[in-house]
Amino acid sequence: MPKSSIFVTNFLMKVFFMDFIKAFLVFSSMAVLAACAGSGSNTEPAVAQEPVKTISLNKFVCPEDQSYIRGEGIGNSADEALVLAQRQIANRIQSTVESSSNLKRVQSEDDKGREAVSSSYEVNSLVYSRLENAQAARQVGKVEADGRVGVVACMSIEHAMAPFRNDYIGGSVDVITKGAIFENEKHPLTRLAAFDSAKVSYAKMVAAREVMDMFHYKTYENNTVNVDSIYKNLVEVYRDFRSHYAFYYNAGNGGEGERAIFGRLSQKYHVVAGECQGGVLLAVNATEPDCKDGSFGTTCSSMLTLTGSSCGGESYFVQKTMVKGTGKYGRDEAIGRLVQNIADGEWFTLWTKVLDQWNVK
Repeated sequence: MPKSSIFVTNFLMKVFFMDFIKAFLVFSSMAVLAACAGSGSNTEPAVAQEPVKTISLNKFVCPEDQSYIRGEGIGNSADEALVLAQRQIANRIQSTVESSSNLKRVQSEDDKGREAVSSSYEVNSLVYSRLENAQAARQVGKVEADGRVGVVACMSIEHAMAPFRNDYIGGSVDVITKGAIFENEKHPLTRLAAFDSAKVSYAKMVAAREVMDMFHYKTYENNTVNVDSIYKNLVEVYRDFRSHYAFYYNAGNGGEGERAIFGRLSQKYHVVAGECQGGVLLAVNATEPDCKDGSFGTTCSSMLTLTGSSCGGESYFVQKTMVKGTGKYGRDEAIGRLVQNIADGEWFTLWTKVLDQWNVK
């Protein structure tokens, strides 16, 4: 090969090799950049966030801290913020009520099964999801910022205690009124209803009084009537009433039907045999079986009558039920079925609905 050809060949090989090296370096750099770009393709670059602006309401205070309850609210409008401020006031009243260890009282009985006067009421926790007199919570300050509104409201202790004061007064009046009804009326159901109402009202009154005590609001002390003493006396009278109240009956010489009826009564209720001393005097009557022959045999029927009255004879209720018994083989079988139906028939369910109203548990 001529020297000139060899020179040209060597020169071209050097040029090709240098171009290859440059291309490789460029390709490698691009690959590295692509890899770096790919590894962060799902991550947004961090952007500095502006701090959330808050509305400060500390500068707004109630006229007299000891005589007012303060509430704050922040909302999208002034009305919404005011409602939230009123709700905070209600929650503060509620939290104070719930923090009292004296509000939970449970009825108890002594060793003779009598209700103890010292704890003769049950006070349930008072829950206010809203103020009954929310309009009394007045706005004392408002701040607007970034489309939000902050409001401070104040409610005087006097206004906050108004619902409790009303409960106290209403409960006191009802205890006095129902106590008088219980002592003066003779009808058992009227007396029992009066006592139950007085019991609930007394619990309501005591709960309201204890809440007012927690807020040092004691206007009830101006009440000249000692409701506690009235209720204590009412409980004593009620105890005496309960000690004599029962279902009484005098079986006498009743027939087989009457004895079967009283047997059923005694299974479900406490029935006292003897002189009526206060409560309900029961009397039953079963008419003589009236038997008739028919295509299916003999059917005997008897009208059962239950009467309830006072010991003095005042009628309280009358319950009548017809009971039947059928026998294929004659009168004796029919009468036997009749007596059996009196002893365990479903008719007694109707009587229990009446007797349950008069049964004091």
